[in-house]
Amino acid sequence: IWPLGGRRARILRGQAPRFVEVAFTPDGKWLASFSTEGVLRLWPLSPTVALEKRILVREEDAFWPTMAVGPEGRRILVVTRSDGRAVLAPLDGGAPQTLKRPQVPWLESPAISRDGRVGAAGARMPAGRTPVRPEGNLIAVWDLRSGDVRMLDPRPKENEKRCPSDPKMDNAVFDVEFTSDGRLLSAGWSGLRLWNLDDGSNTLLRPCTNASLFTYLGGSREDRYLLLELSDSQRTSILSFHDLRAGISRHVTSHGSTVSSVALDPKGEIAVTGSFDGLVRVGGVDDDEPHLLYGHALQVTGVAVSPDGQWIASGSNDGTIRLW
Repeated sequence: IWPLGGRRARILRGQAPRFVEVAFTPDGKWLASFSTEGVLRLWPLSPTVALEKRILVREEDAFWPTMAVGPEGRRILVVTRSDGRAVLAPLDGGAPQTLKRPQVPWLESPAISRDGRVGAAGARMPAGRTPVRPEGNLIAVWDLRSGDVRMLDPRPKENEKRCPSDPKMDNAVFDVEFTSDGRLLSAGWSGLRLWNLDDGSNTLLRPCTNASLFTYLGGSREDRYLLLELSDSQRTSILSFHDLRAGISRHVTSHGSTVSSVALDPKGEIAVTGSFDGLVRVGGVDDDEPHLLYGHALQVTGVAVSPDGQWIASGSNDGTIRLW
């Protein structure tokens, strides 16, 4: 049964696929989008101001690029999997800053600290390539003022669980997020870890699982809740809700097993997921039956929730961005 009244999603066109990512700016006035097209765009969201969309970055051959909007609301960090490039783009349209490249050909899922001084990203070797470092895959951490980079080693300690994997993918980190006090969360085959960037030490919060291939984080702004998506090579996913304070995780099964992108609302109460079947699902983290948002024809590769918790943005391989 389809409702005959009410507004449909607003559709934004112009960001070429594939792997369209979306993110709101902290003030809620703009939506950023990035894809393998290599173009980083800002879309105006104000209904009262006639603003044109801006192009902040053009990266050629941007294979599976990813981005992070700075919580301070001034810059966007974009990285590419093609050659390990990292670029810091001002939201006001100023000249982008190219950061120092780590000795790794593959960067993904960046993050910027709350004060805008530090950036981070998973740094690893693509499957099938020979590692150039004996320690394997690492985490890149940039000083965003100087552009310098240093590396963190996520290898499990001797008494910690090590997940079986391709040796070239050992310890791979697939996503990072900053906490409000400047610490760093990392997720991947080295488990869910919390890092102290002052001395490079880390604490294992949750070990990896044997079935997990990719892990993505969707964090609440209350610095407490995380939504983790773990999937295997067959695109079968497990959605997990993690309470950082209590150290407790629980599975969220109502969003199905084909989740490809995740986000939490600012309070950490509502889960938003995009899936390989083109659906956006929105429901309570207590495993409530989600609302189904129809419209995308292909995989939903990025979802985001606005800072006021009123809007959802979704990007898809069908070449559209939808505002719900």
